Amino acid sequence: MMLNIPFSALEKAKEYPTIAFAGHKFRRLLLGDVALRIEDETGRIVTFELSSISVLSPMRKVSPEEFRGIPSVLGSDFLRTAELYLYFNPRKMEAFLSTS
Repeated sequence: MMLNIPFSALEKAKEYPTIAFAGHKFRRLLLGDVALRIEDETGRIVTFELSSISVLSPMRKVSPEEFRGIPSVLGSDFLRTAELYLYFNPRKMEAFLSTS
């Protein structure tokens, strides 16, 4: 919604076509040929080319205010595809991605 990409332009996922997330049910759609850009600790932009990412379309009408509370999520499929490791220590409030 924030990128103004119409859901009708996206491909319907064949595997796991519907999912539950953050207390809502969604249709899983695919956005193909994605370049995901992340800034590293030095300010350098690192680009990850992905064949597709999932976009979630709510199965019931949800207000934009309610959507703001649902985070964007990079899942384990992204970590596997990009060959990254996720370090997360909630006690120290630290999290980062690494290639080794």
